[in-house]
Amino acid sequence: MKRKHIKMLLFCSLLLIVQAAWADGVKHLAFLETFDATSGTGGNDNQFSGNIASSKIQCDQEGWSSTKCGGANQCLKFGTGSEDGICTTPQIILLGKQGVLYFDAAGWASDQKTLEITANEGVTLSGETTFVLDAGRWNTNYCIHFTLESATYLQLTFKGRRGFLDNIRVEEDVTAINAPTLPDEYLFWPKTTETATTNITLIPSDSTTVYYTTDGTEPSETNGNIATLTTNFMITGTTTVKARAYYQGIASDLVSKTYTEGETVNSITAFKAKNEGDEVRLFIPYDSQARVLHGQDGKAYLYDNTGPLCLDFGTTSTFNPMPKDNQHVAGWIIGKKQTADGLLKLVATSNTNTNHLALADRVSEPNIAPTEIEPYTGISNLIGGWVKGSNIRCIENYIIDDTNAYDRALVDVSGIVTASNTITPMRIMDNRPLTFVIDEDMEFNSPAADLRHVTVRLKRTLKANQWNTFCIPMELPFLEGLELRRFRDVNGNVMHFDNCYYIEAGMPYLAKPIEDLVDPVWDDVTLCSQSARNVEDNDFEFKATYSPMDLETDKTELFLTSSGKLAYPSSEAAATIKGLRAYFKVPAGADARLNIDGIDTSLELVNDVQCSSFNIQYYDLQGRKVSNPAKGIYISNHKKVVIK
Repeated sequence: MKRKHIKMLLFCSLLLIVQAAWADGVKHLAFLETFDATSGTGGNDNQFSGNIASSKIQCDQEGWSSTKCGGANQCLKFGTGSEDGICTTPQIILLGKQGVLYFDAAGWASDQKTLEITANEGVTLSGETTFVLDAGRWNTNYCIHFTLESATYLQLTFKGRRGFLDNIRVEEDVTAINAPTLPDEYLFWPKTTETATTNITLIPSDSTTVYYTTDGTEPSETNGNIATLTTNFMITGTTTVKARAYYQGIASDLVSKTYTEGETVNSITAFKAKNEGDEVRLFIPYDSQARVLHGQDGKAYLYDNTGPLCLDFGTTSTFNPMPKDNQHVAGWIIGKKQTADGLLKLVATSNTNTNHLALADRVSEPNIAPTEIEPYTGISNLIGGWVKGSNIRCIENYIIDDTNAYDRALVDVSGIVTASNTITPMRIMDNRPLTFVIDEDMEFNSPAADLRHVTVRLKRTLKANQWNTFCIPMELPFLEGLELRRFRDVNGNVMHFDNCYYIEAGMPYLAKPIEDLVDPVWDDVTLCSQSARNVEDNDFEFKATYSPMDLETDKTELFLTSSGKLAYPSSEAAATIKGLRAYFKVPAGADARLNIDGIDTSLELVNDVQCSSFNIQYYDLQGRKVSNPAKGIYISNHKKVVIK
């Protein structure tokens, strides 16, 4: 009788012993490899030398890897006379943490080589792990104890030079078994307006039988549904799933998970009443008149007949497609409630998508329109809504949430109120979101650095067919229909000017349009940090100013009248010039004149500077504009004033 037949008889006896219950648990055969399908020569046919073991290795278990190994007679040959052979088991999943490795091994006929056994990281092998093999003879008494310390599986490697390997088996002591696996608890909602259902996946631990219930009762070997493989089942509504694994009478710990049907709210007002962080399904009825204000950067601002709401998808997801301004919106969406400085948000979660939101263009309703605000109008009651305002001072009036909006910049803004005193500029219904304003009647504050690709509006009129002094903090190319002159030099008391064809930031010019140039707006320009500049020759200066200023009354600071003459103010009360202009600084007593295109101007006295009076505006303490103020305290030019 061949060794293999004898070993099978012994092995069958071993199986009976292994499966018997012990006082402190049971023995579990976790892994067995016999190589019985390998049909080569050598080893179990008592051949231990010669030209043998050249067949393909046929394994019982998938996942083996080997180097310098060959298939012998229902066993494996490893190594050669000069090189080590290496073979590694598949990953072996265990019920417990401790066990024993058993294997049979034999040496080459004329050798006494060694066989070394190692394990994967996180596994401790106890006792001898390197064995000297008997030459030309099988030894069936090899065993190594192991403990899984941090590893979740066992994987063994056999390394040696010219020998045979057979009957590799792993047995473990089982006093407790791993519980089955259920998904983490979660919320779920109806996919339509019907009852909510969800699919649960239960995964048994290896070699166990799982009993599970969905009716609240305790699972046991006499109660519950049975699962031996990965099982999927459907639950309806809020359900507690309980599961317990069994192996030869030993039970695992109970696993209990509750899967909860999430709440649905039917209006933005109802959503607002939820607790911070609550995850709900918001249902927007078709008759709620819900509309899209604007969609941008993963956010959509909505409102219905109960209030505003921001759908906030952050940077991880977005609408598909992004909603358009003024569209209808209806249907439902899942998210959690978050309130940020008064702005109500539905923030995306792993359950969020827009598949059940319907977007449609308006039919007959009027376009949405912004709320017009004044510089000192409170906006805390407009959070989530669209507002539009002109001549707003950044930070002083409102916080403008834009990287270009620097402190005390004067701007026109169109956007959403995203906090109690904050406006986020947005291009809604083709309204420019942020326009920098340079107003001839108001102080101009230059940016700290150039702002590129911005929109700028001038509050200034250049009169047609006459020379106007002019300066702006921008560089502009040739403007059709506008003549420009630049100060060149002075000859005696006569200041001479040359043609020029482009505008430099801060430079003073004489400008004459063929038509009135009224409050121009330029898109995609650079607002420069360049301060207003002077051009000087022989103590004669042409000086630019962005903001209103007072001229000296000693005849050393002159301005240009609408008739093209130089003039000086008659008194301090008549000495203020508006911004976006230029004036002339001349030596005391000089009879200064201008030469423009060969025509000289003379000097005259005027009682009021050209366009010298401010366009004074008054606001009451509630931010409302007052046309004819009576006695009292008002806001004017960003300061408190008292009218007596």
